[in-house]
Amino acid sequence: MRIFIVCGLLCMVALIGKAQEINHEGSDITFKMPATSNKNIILSPETVDTNKARLRIGTTPSFGGNYSYYFTHDHDYTYIGKALGIGISSPQHLLHLNATNPVLRIQSKVNNSIGGKIRFTEYFFQGAYMHYEADKNRFDIGMHHVADEELGSDVPSITVLRHNQYVGIGNISPVQRLHVNGIVRSAGYHIENGGGIVGIGNGAFSIGEGEETWSLVGKEIKIVHGVVGRSALLTVAGKVHAKEVKIDLQAGADFVFDEEYNLPELSDVEVYIKKEKHLPEIAPASEMIKSGLNSGEFQIQLLQKIEELTLYTIEQESKIKRLEKLVEQLLNDK
Repeated sequence: MRIFIVCGLLCMVALIGKAQEINHEGSDITFKMPATSNKNIILSPETVDTNKARLRIGTTPSFGGNYSYYFTHDHDYTYIGKALGIGISSPQHLLHLNATNPVLRIQSKVNNSIGGKIRFTEYFFQGAYMHYEADKNRFDIGMHHVADEELGSDVPSITVLRHNQYVGIGNISPVQRLHVNGIVRSAGYHIENGGGIVGIGNGAFSIGEGEETWSLVGKEIKIVHGVVGRSALLTVAGKVHAKEVKIDLQAGADFVFDEEYNLPELSDVEVYIKKEKHLPEIAPASEMIKSGLNSGEFQIQLLQKIEELTLYTIEQESKIKRLEKLVEQLLNDK
């Protein structure tokens, strides 16, 4: 094929260099190949319209078949060593295109064909490929792992469907905009849908935006609505509905029943309440509103007050019984 292109280019050079000596207007130039070959190379100048002409290089007897090349006057063609340049006089690669907006087009002669394919291979056939399967309206990028030329050995890695632009990774029939068959690992995601935002990244997972956010940051879960800046394993700004809540505690209030416990006198409690307007060792309402309260600690404080109240009740019961006995003795003495 390289000889074929070189011959065509040399012919163009010869025609240009000796345009005054050779006139083949309206006719073809045929290069006879050796008798062992059943094809010849033919050059055919063609007029597309009044402002455009082209040179066609092909083979006979199947002129216009698979081995046909068109060179138009829009570009300059240069062949140096092993490099073919289009629009450049010093090509640096096997095929070097130079234009303001270059387009490389691979087109099938018929619709719904297997389509065109570009391969990047090693010495043998294994390597990577890009393939547009026109009969399936599908574009594949994949790998070829074995040293054979069987199409069945092609393994698509990425698939794009033409009719809906769905992308499949490890899946040739994606049913969503992105359809992945396997585990996805990424530094982060940002998904927007209908005003809501789902974000994954920087060690956090969040749903929502601003003051209406559900987020998981490291080992912390935050459900926020109008409250920001709280730091806890679970932060909820709003109501929580649960069938059962269990709180692990590090201590209780049984110390109240210890013989060495100093139970405050009720008279002292009365003075404290009149002055502070709340029970001793219990935070005032203003502090609870400002800072909230620790449910576990608060439950222990309440239990402490209940146990103290129980001791007061027992003591009063003892006093009542002693008074009743004293009254009974006084009545009997009469």
